[in-house]
Amino acid sequence: MRKGLKAFTLVTSAALVFTSMGCATNNQGQQGRQQNGEQPQRIVQPARDGNNQVNQQDAFGDKVVQTGKKYLGTPYLFGGEYETSGRFDCSSFTQYVFKKNGVDLPRRAEPQAQKGTRVSKDQLQKGDLLFFKLKSKPNKGIEHVGIYAGNGKILHTYGEGGVRIDDLDQDWLQWGYLGATRVRPNQ
Repeated sequence: MRKGLKAFTLVTSAALVFTSMGCATNNQGQQGRQQNGEQPQRIVQPARDGNNQVNQQDAFGDKVVQTGKKYLGTPYLFGGEYETSGRFDCSSFTQYVFKKNGVDLPRRAEPQAQKGTRVSKDQLQKGDLLFFKLKSKPNKGIEHVGIYAGNGKILHTYGEGGVRIDDLDQDWLQWGYLGATRVRPNQ
């Protein structure tokens, strides 16, 4: 199931890239393949609403992730705020990235979890906020927050290396996962 979802996400992302670049296959190319015994390739189109517009949630999530990636490698500092120290902690990072995209979030992780709509782990979309407890503070509740970057990855900051992208299947992230919310403009 997980591999199928990853493959679908990959195909959908590729379709978005090819469609936006004008690289969609034309009918003549498909007919030529059929005559040579090849099966035509199917292109999955991005989700569209009733007005034939690309799903705005997907576009917003992509924008949030792209904004966050601009800060890869920015150092971590507990309590750090980028404007004053040039460093982030986990919640100042999510607050800053969402603010750059028109959404005001509280400064700390726990209040951030109260914003938006809860989503299940199998329904995550790029840009969703992910919340964790920490093994060093197992009884404290929410102590870490990051941004879902798609394909089972999290964009977040902590410790050495600062802002980074990690796999969600790391032991401490699996153990500490508490939930996710989807925050969008005007919520």
